[in-house]
Amino acid sequence: MLKMINDFKPDLFAIGDKVGASFPPSQAVMTERFGDSPPVLSREVQEVAEQVERKTYDVTNTIDSCMNCVGTCGIAGLTTETMELHEDDLFVITKNNLDDSNMKMPYAEMDSVDIQKSCCCCWSVNETSPGCGCNKALVHEIAADLQERKLKRGNIAHLKQLRNMQGTAVGLDLLAEDILKREAIMYPPSTEEMNRVFDNKPPKVLTAQGGKVHVEPDQEFENKSYDVTNYPESICNLLCVEWRTRKIDLTPNEMLIVTQDCCSLIQSRTPYGNVDAVETETACCCCAQLPDIATPGCGCNRELVNEIAAELQERKTKRGNIAQIKQQENIIVEVLKLGVKTDILFDKYKMQFPPTPEVMAKVFEQ
Repeated sequence: MLKMINDFKPDLFAIGDKVGASFPPSQAVMTERFGDSPPVLSREVQEVAEQVERKTYDVTNTIDSCMNCVGTCGIAGLTTETMELHEDDLFVITKNNLDDSNMKMPYAEMDSVDIQKSCCCCWSVNETSPGCGCNKALVHEIAADLQERKLKRGNIAHLKQLRNMQGTAVGLDLLAEDILKREAIMYPPSTEEMNRVFDNKPPKVLTAQGGKVHVEPDQEFENKSYDVTNYPESICNLLCVEWRTRKIDLTPNEMLIVTQDCCSLIQSRTPYGNVDAVETETACCCCAQLPDIATPGCGCNRELVNEIAAELQERKTKRGNIAQIKQQENIIVEVLKLGVKTDILFDKYKMQFPPTPEVMAKVFEQ
């Protein structure tokens, strides 16, 4: 869709320049449509999502490979595991004498990038521990590459692209509306004119319900941090190892959870579009918690739990799948409105669409 919009822009700009229409629209017009945070529009071609290069990592766990070989009396042989990072997907290829499997996962469906340290020196990323388990540098390199791909090819990048595309679609729709005004063409057309142009089948986008959009201000979220250390759990851990802390950082685009003590570290980064349902639960009559996320303090800090839940839910709504669906609906509505305006303009100048085969052959002849 982005490529089609970019291909269409120069032609509409040329028509607008010919009749004296302006693009981008004035700040007042954009503010009326988008509120106090209108997108910045320009005549330049909108860039597609950032690209990433392919990379391949040998992530074979030497210990697991040897144990599998011994456990099968050598029948399975040594297992090799390779991680291939493609443009849009992650592939994990496992091979031995008995197994030849290939797991594929799009970056947009990868819930989180998790780094884990255990037993002071054993490192893993998303449950993959290469070598003998102590290759910290390789684990952090893989985690950085996965994080980059989640940002550039996952839900975060998808939402940014949708926002930019919606702004461009709205700008072109406003340009088409300005062209109609300068050509003294009424929009929306009268009922009689609408039935004539569209053969008694008026587009739904011209009705009140069909043209509804979900325009909301582009809110930027600030970083927020919460200490959600669970005291009973940490006391039990202190008796064996050391005091364990747990912290939640809510960044503008993702949630970071860090749990650590002197021997272990668990770090998980999850975009808001991949966060599961935000639920608060009460256990044992007084213990408040966010399942799989936090049970802060002694478990009875309901006020803090509700604050984190409300903050996380708002970010899910405006940075997650809900926001993406609204943006997609807005783009569809704006493109349909642009198509209606183009049809009305074609009707005034008796331009046929689609063109005749002769015109198509002349325009696209090699």
